[in-house]
Amino acid sequence: MPLAGQVLDEYLHQVSITENIHNKWWSESVEQFEQGKLAMLIAYMNLFNDVAHSNIFPKIGFAPVPGGVPQLGGGALGVSRYSQKTHYAEQFYRWLYSPIVMDHLILLGGNSKSSRFQP
Repeated sequence: MPLAGQVLDEYLHQVSITENIHNKWWSESVEQFEQGKLAMLIAYMNLFNDVAHSNIFPKIGFAPVPGGVPQLGGGALGVSRYSQKTHYAEQFYRWLYSPIVMDHLILLGGNSKSSRFQP
């Protein structure tokens, strides 16, 4: 099976075991992250203002994206520092911020500060 098919199969598997949060805004997701119910979170940075003043703040960490070329915008990806599977999160981030994925993101209307885009 081609790599893209394997990635899609793995993504569909992950969707089947993830928490589906039915809400109208991001705050419920952030609350669940604060409570330790989510190991990983994609959210806008402004929603983390309260987290910076909560009990969870000393327990979370962050780092520059692999390759040092982040997607511009207000979003953020989060992984619990206590995750038992950080290797998988690292693999996901390396794939997500890889040049080929970033090129596709740009072609689909996204943006990136990378100057190496190859249409």
